[in-house]
Parts: sequence; structure tokens; C-alpha cells
Amino acid sequence: MKRWLLLWMALPLASIAQEPRYAWTPALLMNENWLRPSEGQSDFAFAADIMIIQQPDRIANTLQFYSCSRAVWLRDQSFMSDSTEGTHRPLAQLYFDCYELEARKISTELQQGQTDPGILASRAHSRADSLVNTFHLRTRAGADFEQLRLSRQWMDSALQANPRMDFPDHEVPKLFGFGIDIGAGATFFTGSASSYFKPVSGLALGGLFWINRFYFDYHWLNARTIARKGFEMQDFQFTDSTSLRIRQTVAAVGFRVANFNRVRLVPYVSLSLFRVINDNEPKGSLYNKGALSANAGFGLLTEWSVNPYDPRQRSIWKIVLRTEYTSINYLHMIKGGGVKILLGIGIDI
Repeated sequence: MKRWLLLWMALPLASIAQEPRYAWTPALLMNENWLRPSEGQSDFAFAADIMIIQQPDRIANTLQFYSCSRAVWLRDQSFMSDSTEGTHRPLAQLYFDCYELEARKISTELQQGQTDPGILASRAHSRADSLVNTFHLRTRAGADFEQLRLSRQWMDSALQANPRMDFPDHEVPKLFGFGIDIGAGATFFTGSASSYFKPVSGLALGGLFWINRFYFDYHWLNARTIARKGFEMQDFQFTDSTSLRIRQTVAAVGFRVANFNRVRLVPYVSLSLFRVINDNEPKGSLYNKGALSANAGFGLLTEWSVNPYDPRQRSIWKIVLRTEYTSINYLHMIKGGGVKILLGIGIDI
């Protein structure tokens, strides 16, 4: 008997039924047509299997794949004589329910993805075989109607206590939400800005709010660097080799263009506030903080969900990558641009 079958192509139940395999439904074998035994064969034979399929589903325009377990009846390997239908049909359904029960029990483990699906199916199949043997002996192959009735009651209770947990268990997709993230970032300067500032790196914080496909993003990079040459204007100055802090605060508006499996892509336009701080000067000094400069930019927000979609979870952990370009026109003297890369981990709520 086939032990397990792992299908990487998604198969709807209808296509399973087109083969000599029939997916489990209540009382299926009480009504389905059976093959008849050939000459010399016994009156009754039953065969079933537990299959693992990758089932696709679309949630809020996102294509997700879920591993699902299915108990299937192998019609080509099963047969029953006309004279024993009254005894063997309820017994066959009881046997089939053993496979369905074990298929349901591994659904949670399938979603966790910590064990190979083939191994899970093989173990479930062995447990189902053992349960079938138990009922075979207890009911004397269906001849003991009282034990068959009691076994049927036990199985009905067991199936009710182990409902099918196929994913996704849909809820109405959220139309809005928000998230936060923390990580690190770096900016590489171009134009005349690169002659004043070495590349900077430091702490990055971010937060976003989204409505349907529109994203409103706020992120902040507080980075340190060393000046490459001196600068002086009115109340602010620094010399070459001065320790500087460059603070970049960005507000952005974006539109999600892709949302597949665990990845979201959101291009955006932004307004950035750029400020240079001279750490060699004491706080409160006229030369400590330069003026704010507002600059336009654009970028791409990429999010990878760490955990798969599960509607029972109220939050989803994610890895966040922001890549953007911002023009720089600092005090109308330092001009150029900044290529910024921010990488962090966050959570959507």
C-alpha cells in the first residue's frame, strides 16, 4: 500500500476524485460504487492513503501556499462482494475515518513546518493502520454489530474533537494596520556632499500606517561620521576630521504594487529633513547644531514576513528593507544626494 505522496502542485479535491482516489467525506463509502472481487479473491478489501498537498489560496491579493493533509480512498485497491455489503460498508467507512482522523491530527504540525511532510504523512499512515487493525479485531471484521456500533460512536466523537484545521481559516482581510521596526542604516553621499561627509551609519527606527494599498511611512536615521573637510556658515561650522552626527527624518507616501506569499513591495516618494550636528561642540553651543534642510526623495520599501499568514495571530513579525535616494541641498552650499539603506526587524499589528 502506498505510504505517502507529496504533491508540490496544488490539486483541488475534484481532480483527486477524477483519479481512482476519493477524498474523505462523511459516509462516502456507504454510497460509493465498489469494484467486485475477482474469482479467487476474498469478499472484502480496503485501501486508503494520507496525502499531503500544497494548496494555493489568495488572501487580500496575496498568493499563499499551505500544506494540507488529505485522507483518500484507493478505489482500485478496494473491492466488496454484493453479498457482504450490509456488513462491510459501515466497516469500510469506519476504516476510512481512521485515516481521516490521523490526517487531521497532523495539520498543525504541517503549518509549523518543522518536520518533513512526507515523514508526518508516513507516521500518520502507520497510526491509522494500527487503529484499523484494532477495529478489525474488536468488531470481528464487522460481524459483531454491537462493537461496530460502539466503535462508530467513538469515532464520531473523535472526529468531532479533532476538527479539520486546513489553512487559511479565513477572516475578513484587514483594510488597515500599522507596524514598527528597529534596525541599522547607512547613507552614501554623492555630489559635493561626498566631499564633506564620509558614509554614515547608525541606529534606524521606523513606523508605518497603511490603508488598503496606501502606505504612510515614517523613518529616522541617527548616524555618525567624520567630516572630510571644513564648513562654516553663520552660526554653524565644523573642520575636517570633526566628529559629526547626521540626523535624517523621512516622511513618505507609497503604494503597494506587489503582495505575494511573504513579500510586499511598496515604492514611495518622500520628504526628508536633514540636519548636521557637530559632536565636538558642547550641547547648547551656537556651533553644535546646523539648520534643518528639507529635501525630496524616492525609495522602495520591501517587507518579508517571518511567520506565514495565520488569521489567529494578531501580529506578524517581519524583516524590513528600505532603499532610497534623497537629494541634498544643505544651506544652499552642500549639494548632491544620499543613497540610504535601512535594514531592520519589525512587527505588524
